[in-house]
Amino acid sequence: MEKLQLWLLVLAGLLGAVTQEDLYQKMFVFQKDPSDAHVVVKPEPEWPLQNFTVCLRYFTDLTRPYNLFSYAAKAQDNEILLFKPKPRQ
Repeated sequence: MEKLQLWLLVLAGLLGAVTQEDLYQKMFVFQKDPSDAHVVVKPEPEWPLQNFTVCLRYFTDLTRPYNLFSYAAKAQDNEILLFKPKPRQ
């Protein structure tokens, strides 16, 4: 059931990206320690990106390091990486 919920959230995010809507007031919820959980949003702009904005709010009980955001480019998987190395910092 949890996997179904996760896929529905991913699908909702992708549908928003395809229809050129933003993800304002949308959320992705991972209910267990998601060491491999992720969301992929692949917009297909008509021209190369010159800039973009990341706005996020998060809450977690994790006590290990984790990624908040990763931007992949052709040359490098983690071209931009927001990484939280220490909890509560």
